Amino acid sequence: MLFRVPDEMPPVFRFLWLTGWLFGGSWILFSWLWITFGQEEVRVYGDELVLERRVFGLRWTRVFDRAAVSFLRVTPTPPPAWWEGGNAQHNIHPFQNRGCLAFDYGSGTVRFGSGIDEAEAFGIMDQLNLLLER
Repeated sequence: MLFRVPDEMPPVFRFLWLTGWLFGGSWILFSWLWITFGQEEVRVYGDELVLERRVFGLRWTRVFDRAAVSFLRVTPTPPPAWWEGGNAQHNIHPFQNRGCLAFDYGSGTVRFGSGIDEAEAFGIMDQLNLLLER
C-alpha cells in the first residue's frame, strides 16, 4: 500500500487542529458581535482626544495629545478587495478601523468613525474641529 490512513491522529496535529478552530471560531464570533453591538466614542478632554471602542464591556482606548492632532478630514473608504458591491463603510474587522474620519498624528494617520456615512462624518468633523480649536 502506498498510502495508509493512521488509526488515530497524532497528538501534535490534533492539538494544532483544535487550536486553529478555537481561534478561528472566536475571531468570527467576536467579529459578529462587533458588527452587531459594537460602539465607538470620541471625547475631547482638556489636552486629550480619546477614541474608545466598546463591545459588551470590552474596551479599547486610544489617547492622543490634542496639540499633535492635525488635518481632521473626511475620507471615503474603499471597500475591501473581496467586497464586490454594497456599502463602502462595511467594517467586519473589529481591530482594523476603516472609518471615514481621519486625522494625522505624528507620522501616521488615525482612522475612526466606522459605520457612519459621509454626511454624518462632515457633521462630526465640524463639531470636533470646534472642540479642538478651544
